[in-house]
Amino acid sequence: MFQYRAYGLFIQSEIALPELIAVPGTVPADITIRAGIVDPSLPPEASGGLEAWATPDHAFLSFEEAGRFSIQRGSEVVFDRSAGCEDRTARLFILGPVLGVLLHQRGFLVLHASSVAMAGGAIAFVAEKGTGKSTLAAAFHARGHGIVADDLVAVDVEAADGPIAHPGFPQLKLFPQAAAQLDANPDELPRLMPDFDKRARRVPDRFPDVALHLLRIYVLQDGDAERIEPLASQQAFIEIVRHSYALVMLRASGSESAHFRQAVRLTASVPVQRLVRRRSIDALPNVVPLVEADLAR
Repeated sequence: MFQYRAYGLFIQSEIALPELIAVPGTVPADITIRAGIVDPSLPPEASGGLEAWATPDHAFLSFEEAGRFSIQRGSEVVFDRSAGCEDRTARLFILGPVLGVLLHQRGFLVLHASSVAMAGGAIAFVAEKGTGKSTLAAAFHARGHGIVADDLVAVDVEAADGPIAHPGFPQLKLFPQAAAQLDANPDELPRLMPDFDKRARRVPDRFPDVALHLLRIYVLQDGDAERIEPLASQQAFIEIVRHSYALVMLRASGSESAHFRQAVRLTASVPVQRLVRRRSIDALPNVVPLVEADLAR
């Protein structure tokens, strides 16, 4: 078994997950990932469909490219691999939707976001898929800030001193143009999947090894100039819910009400603001100091 650490949890896996931080020795596992046969049958108490269903403590996901996954009680993943599925394809789904659902089962509020470490804490950028979260995080990394997580940000809203963000793993998913502009050769970076244009870029330097207080959440919006705007509490709540990871599975598992309570607590504790910027590589030098100045205030 391989041993790793991610999101403050120890993981034992039959499948190599080189994106994660390896842990030497033997440690008690919070999560186990193993190969096995997964029954796709929909239990009577489950909600969902043939490709995804959930009960309060069990979820099922099926992907044509990868295979079937059983996720139980936030502690066990069983992977029934599709014929011909490459390891990198399997890892993309394990470290994305599967891990997102598992973290929900463990009680985290999971955001579809990228997060960087700065000002002694963490900030997160939420936005729709493909709108530049990872590219923006890479720009902050190039300026000397550490990456906390990319695509999947796990927040503990019940922490004693306020919501904290747990470090995921030190990798960014970048399109070739963004990688090239940020001093990486895209031809030397592995593709996430054989037919994906996005590349995986390791960013281990300045990766935090402890959870960080969440200082700000920025909702990305396209515009004609860079600026930061406040959001009313109701709109902040809507944005947090809208950008929560695997929201459909939350509804199916019956945990939507608990998730709403988490969102209310988060928006009451952490400022949520709109970050308007031109979606352009050329605009990144303006965005980074704008956010740095906002935190300095």
